[in-house]
Amino acid sequence: MLLKRYGQIDYVLQMDVEAGIEQINKVYEMESKQQSWEMYLTRYANMTQENYVSFDDFYKPKQTVSPPQSKKTKQEILDDAESILAAFRGKEAV
Repeated sequence: MLLKRYGQIDYVLQMDVEAGIEQINKVYEMESKQQSWEMYLTRYANMTQENYVSFDDFYKPKQTVSPPQSKKTKQEILDDAESILAAFRGKEAV
């Protein structure tokens, strides 16, 4: 992760252990926030006034947001998948 940004990590290797670990943790946190921002932008495109969430609220709860859980049964999900596959094959769903 440090190599991606700086190309070398000699300066980190020359630091004392605590400072090096702190630097690595900071880079990891920044990387995590960037990934969360990209995920937020994907969700933002589908937000409405009713379900809008600011990035701060999106990022805060657990530092990650898991996708909503489906209320469908396993069989209903499998039936939906079969219908989609049948549509791609040009057949009517069973």
